[in-house]
Amino acid sequence: RVVEEAGNASDSWSSGWWVNSGGRLISDGSNGGTIQGELPAGDRWRALYGRNNPTDTDGGLHPQNIFRLVTSGEWKELTQEVTFRIRALNLSSSPNRSASNGVLFFHRYQDGDDLYYAGVRVDGSAVIKKKLAGVYTTLASRKIYPGTYDREAMPNLLPVGRWIGMRTLTQDLPGGGVSIRLEIRDPADGGAWTPVLEADDTGAGPSGPAIDVEGHAGIRTDFLDVEFDDYSAVPACGVSLPVTRKTIAAAGGRGTFSVVVPSGCTWSAASSSRWITASETGTDGGVVTFYVRENRGDRRRSGSIHVGSETFTVRQRPARR
Repeated sequence: RVVEEAGNASDSWSSGWWVNSGGRLISDGSNGGTIQGELPAGDRWRALYGRNNPTDTDGGLHPQNIFRLVTSGEWKELTQEVTFRIRALNLSSSPNRSASNGVLFFHRYQDGDDLYYAGVRVDGSAVIKKKLAGVYTTLASRKIYPGTYDREAMPNLLPVGRWIGMRTLTQDLPGGGVSIRLEIRDPADGGAWTPVLEADDTGAGPSGPAIDVEGHAGIRTDFLDVEFDDYSAVPACGVSLPVTRKTIAAAGGRGTFSVVVPSGCTWSAASSSRWITASETGTDGGVVTFYVRENRGDRRRSGSIHVGSETFTVRQRPARR
């Protein structure tokens, strides 16, 4: 229920997560989160951060001011989703507390100097950035929450105490490069997923080449106490078939099966067997209807319908003699 910070991913207490910075990830069995509030005297992270980075962590009281959580898994094309709730602001005197702080996803994380990130900032903006060889490039930015940021008078424009959904879709571009789309689900705006920002990194221009290899996912927060719920990282537009096979009588007939994909993703189904007819496309989840011809032979036969990288198997009983 607690994942302690580790110097390397291989040293993490968790098989799925590496707390790179911020002390620890804490779970109550339902929600997870950063450290909440001040660490007590005697806590080892308070002592370590008090010695090694007192500026950003208020003398070790708030290691969560620089929280970095990285997955052990790696992906290229990825849908990443979480629901988060900001519980408190840590108004540190650190010069690194700024408008660029917020709640953000990592994508194609190679190390601390080479990655993409996307999310929402305390100045009310949605942002997509690339960091290459330690240099940040803003790929897209747009104001989504009203107000004027001021470090002292108005240090945060994001909702506090409200669960907000955040989702990103990272895909390769057909001609090379990377596309990242950011969506937000805020109950104050109706509670539906709303695309707020999209950026294409073709690798052209001064920002340098696109990061076109697999990398880790994860979450970054800055100078905030945050809770998380319902985190998921799955292959982008990956297809799932709840049922993967069906047996049909020798006389043939009609059959169906369900297709599950992330919201906004398209899919297509095609038969690889001459005696099975199936040719459908859809957006979001759906149902594939297929037709099987009569089996006049004396042997059971098996055929396939392909939906993305998944296979649905159709078995047909033999004719009775």
